[in-house]
Amino acid sequence: MKNRTHLEVKTRPQPSRPVAPAVKSYGLADERADKHLLRADTAIQGGDNQTARQELDLINEAELSPEQRGKFNLLDAQIALSMGDAEHALQKLKTVRPTLLPAQDKIVYYQSLAFANLLMGDVLQGVSARIGLGNLLRDPQQQQANISAIIDMLSVLPEETLQTRPQMAGELRGW
Repeated sequence: MKNRTHLEVKTRPQPSRPVAPAVKSYGLADERADKHLLRADTAIQGGDNQTARQELDLINEAELSPEQRGKFNLLDAQIALSMGDAEHALQKLKTVRPTLLPAQDKIVYYQSLAFANLLMGDVLQGVSARIGLGNLLRDPQQQQANISAIIDMLSVLPEETLQTRPQMAGELRGW
């Protein structure tokens, strides 16, 4: 009889728990992704690209918000640039919407874009990225360094190159 009572207790229906909406699970996924993105960013700043790559590999890109995806692709591009893979970096940077990035990440975006274009031999696109970067810099020393980089980049260009890219004439006016 004791067993029977014990069985009856186990088979009683449990009160149903409310099911959390799907948004809740996205919140947890967002939080986990943010932690991995932060760890990857910190690793890159510390020069540890292997750890950064491992952190990015733990992220499911399909679950990322547009802002997180931009950060993910920016970090991925930085890792690629550190390994000299400008082509992969440019592919990743093309998917980033800089308007969705925080101010500091916008600066990193334009620096990375300028560097990747230079590595690919497209000095004019590098200059264009540096001009975009100049609009974001607030520190006078950084502004001056950016202006010097633009002048250096333009000084190595043959004049014919400037004439073959008329679409950049307006952007380069004054340089």
